[in-house]
This record gives sequence, structure tokens and C-alpha cells, in this order.
Amino acid sequence: MADEAKGKAEHLGGKVKEGMGEALGDKELKRSGQLDQEKGEAEQEEARAREKAEEARERKLDAEIEERRTED
Repeated sequence: MADEAKGKAEHLGGKVKEGMGEALGDKELKRSGQLDQEKGEAEQEEARAREKAEEARERKLDAEIEERRTED
């Protein structure tokens, strides 16, 4: 399951890894860091999307409840 904090941590770790690869001239380490950043960003986006979907479900449920109250 997506976790925004986990995504942030992975993104930050990727930044560090990319910087180390750049400093050491290690292309593989640099690329690995870039990929970690991409994965971290995707993890954060997924977590935000899940949160938005949950908020939308709650709003829909609230509207349905309110609709039933006004019908009575």
C-alpha cells in the first residue's frame, strides 16, 4: 500500500545516492539514485490519490445521508 512518508524517504535516499554516484563518477549508482527518486515520487502520488479517493467516498456518503434526511 502506498505511504507518503515512505515515498519521501525513498526519494530523499535516491537524491543522496545520485549525489554519491555523481561525486564518485559511478554511473550505475547515480542511475540507481535517479530510479529511487522516481519510485519515491510515484509512492507519494499513489498515497495522495488514495487519500483523495477516500475523501471523495466520504463526501458522497455524506451527500447520500443528507439526501435521505431531506426526503423524510
